[in-house]
Amino acid sequence: MKRPCPTFVQIWQSEHPDDIFIMSANAGQTMGLGMDIENVDYRNLAPTSLPFHPLVEIGLRKFLDANNDLYLELNSRCPLKLWKDRLVAVWGEETK
Repeated sequence: MKRPCPTFVQIWQSEHPDDIFIMSANAGQTMGLGMDIENVDYRNLAPTSLPFHPLVEIGLRKFLDANNDLYLELNSRCPLKLWKDRLVAVWGEETK
């Protein structure tokens, strides 16, 4: 998996350069991606202004880029047929 899907391997092993990782909730029933955004002092920010903080904006852009890279890797180069089938089930026939 490391050669065809390097972004997946980095995220799965918590080694992504932008600190993107696999997280779980509901006692491991739900999995998703998470990202640490450091150096933001939340205490002095109104909740409505948090999405507009420059570090949060930069972090979100990196997070979306990594998600796109992950999707493209799994869709076009994933060597595991069941994973490819699952992408088709979730995203539709256009991913074939």
